[in-house]
Amino acid sequence: NKITTIAYIFGTIIYIFPIIFVGINFVRRLLTNFKEECNEKNFTIGISCAIALGISYIAGHVLLA
Repeated sequence: NKITTIAYIFGTIIYIFPIIFVGINFVRRLLTNFKEECNEKNFTIGISCAIALGISYIAGHVLLA
């Protein structure tokens, strides 16, 4: 059904948009203020997020459910 397909596409866009928005803003802030943003606290938070994503990927978790 055409309406169902449009609803799925619209719902997917609403679901994924905040993740993409935060990621783009993070990269933009990092590139414009590299010296201020690259401190020990932010580096530690980034490493912990990368480790958490790697572990969940290997374990087979669904990250955004």
